[in-house]
Amino acid sequence: MKLNFKFNYTCIITGVLLASLVGNCILSYRISTQIRFAKVDAVYLMQNLVKEISTQNLSSDDLKVHTKKELAKLDQLLEKIAKQENLVLLPSKAVIAGAIDITGQVETIMRQQDESSN
Repeated sequence: MKLNFKFNYTCIITGVLLASLVGNCILSYRISTQIRFAKVDAVYLMQNLVKEISTQNLSSDDLKVHTKKELAKLDQLLEKIAKQENLVLLPSKAVIAGAIDITGQVETIMRQQDESSN
């Protein structure tokens, strides 16, 4: 009986140590992939898109279609950046302080995409 107690005691200690190790791994992973907040001036970006599109000589139907496509691209880009950078994106006007502004980064990427597609 005493031999079984020592064996069980060793198994319990090993289990506790393993659980602690797994917990530490999960905790360090969660800390390293911590979600951050960022702001983006979506109104500014949309206004620039609409200005750019409106300079093209398009019919009103084509203008609507092209605007929807460009806004969908912007939405996809924002989602991609948020996933890659572990960001929660907020409208600039909703943030008083403390969040990084990625508006310039988004604008640069959009410009690069436009240049590569032309």
